Amino acid sequence: MPTFEYKIVPAPRKIKKIKGVRGNEDRYARNLSDLMNELAADGWEYQRAESLPVDEKTGMMGKTQEIFHNVLVFRRETIPATETAPTSEPAPVYEAPNEAADPAMLETLVVEDSVEIDVPELGPAVRD
Repeated sequence: MPTFEYKIVPAPRKIKKIKGVRGNEDRYARNLSDLMNELAADGWEYQRAESLPVDEKTGMMGKTQEIFHNVLVFRRETIPATETAPTSEPAPVYEAPNEAADPAMLETLVVEDSVEIDVPELGPAVRD
């Protein structure tokens, strides 16, 4: 069963000027299609547009207002890490050589005396 990941991007609010495109509606449509094509090149498939409510604080007094944001929803299929492409040949098996190990390779590193650092003990967390 396929699994998907989703990406939510804000819908364009400002209309960028495009040479040769006249009218605000045409410019907005071109801006929107450019955004969709850019995401499609990365494998994202457009799903839908949503208008979602958000409670935002405004002004110095922090009065809460409900504001709607327009977003675009995209998705693309994810491939789980356990799935791999089927191959006709079995994976090669590594076999360790039976040769005796070189004594120089078996030498252990000697770490010099460690430096002691005074670290203050941490107490329980306290809220201010």
